[in-house]
Amino acid sequence: MKSIIVLLASIMMVSACSFQQDPLGGAPAGQPPEYGKPVLEDPIPKEALQIYAPQSFTGRVGEEMSFRLEGRVLVENVSHKIVISNFEDFPGATFDESTGEFAWVPGRDVVAGQPSVTMNLNVMLVTERSEKFPVVSSESKTVSISVVNTYLSPIINKIDNPPGAALRVGYSYTASFEASVPEAKNLEDTFFQFSNCKSSYKKDSIAHLVYYDTYGSKLDANGKLTGNFTIELDKAYNLKTGAYCFAAVAFSKHGLASTPVERVVNIEGRLEDPVLSVGPLPEVKIGDKLTVHFSVFDPRQEGIVAIDRMQDIAQDLPGSSIVCSSSASKKWLLSCTAVIDATTAKVERRYSISLTTSNSSTTSDQKIIRYREFEFSVKAAQ
Repeated sequence: MKSIIVLLASIMMVSACSFQQDPLGGAPAGQPPEYGKPVLEDPIPKEALQIYAPQSFTGRVGEEMSFRLEGRVLVENVSHKIVISNFEDFPGATFDESTGEFAWVPGRDVVAGQPSVTMNLNVMLVTERSEKFPVVSSESKTVSISVVNTYLSPIINKIDNPPGAALRVGYSYTASFEASVPEAKNLEDTFFQFSNCKSSYKKDSIAHLVYYDTYGSKLDANGKLTGNFTIELDKAYNLKTGAYCFAAVAFSKHGLASTPVERVVNIEGRLEDPVLSVGPLPEVKIGDKLTVHFSVFDPRQEGIVAIDRMQDIAQDLPGSSIVCSSSASKKWLLSCTAVIDATTAKVERRYSISLTTSNSSTTSDQKIIRYREFEFSVKAAQ
């Protein structure tokens, strides 16, 4: 009986060994199993997933609205696609993945008897799996779509920002627009009125600087009007740097008004010449050593003031110096201290200190350079 038990135990040990998994099984000789596999990258950051789509779009019942939905991945060799997660909320809509064009003709059932409704189109950029990026990354953006249930009042679909990050005072700019004017038969059937926005931006108004001219505008057979608004900043030299807003309203030939559409524009004010402020200079006599304080500043308190070049007064009066500094919160102001050392002066003489001052924009390459100087005399001691 004991022999039988020993025999069974031996058989069980052999069986267990035969079923034990080899940790190096399937790996090349002398290499770990992971040998030859690609190195996995970290997930793609959200900042690298870019979706290009309008923030909002306004359309009308029974009329086609269309715009592009495009995306970009700022990582090489990563494929992606644009999808609409709530496509079923837009019955009859089409989306061409090859061109990115979304088109939809909303029916009356969408507004359900209301004057207008607003719907959200949920757009997603989704990356495709690869050996290097096995984890799917995604980014989303919402397009607010307003559907108006009227055929008479005009609609301003959108107003684009003029090109450039900021508009500079002293120049004229155009902002393109798109409007739906179903009652219009020619360009003169529609006119626009501009006013200040309800929101509070700068106290100065720019509505009076905006106007519409039919020159260059186009009206198609479906009542789609495209053209430009002109912003005449060449007539507003006193505007300071900041965000400004104007509201546009379209009127039909029957006097029906559209919903006001606001547009915020960033305006860069015109730089002023840097000002050199020096108080009355004390009388300097041979053997004296005096301290004089002066400043260089931007009168509009917007730019960055600097002294680009300064005459070395120590060459004429050894021991003399000029030191200027500004604070991080007041870069528009330079506070300077001049030490006039006439202890080694031998004869009476008039001295001139020349400075090259500049005032630079904080948002562009706009810069003003001016040459300044102040004089003082060293006289003989009485």
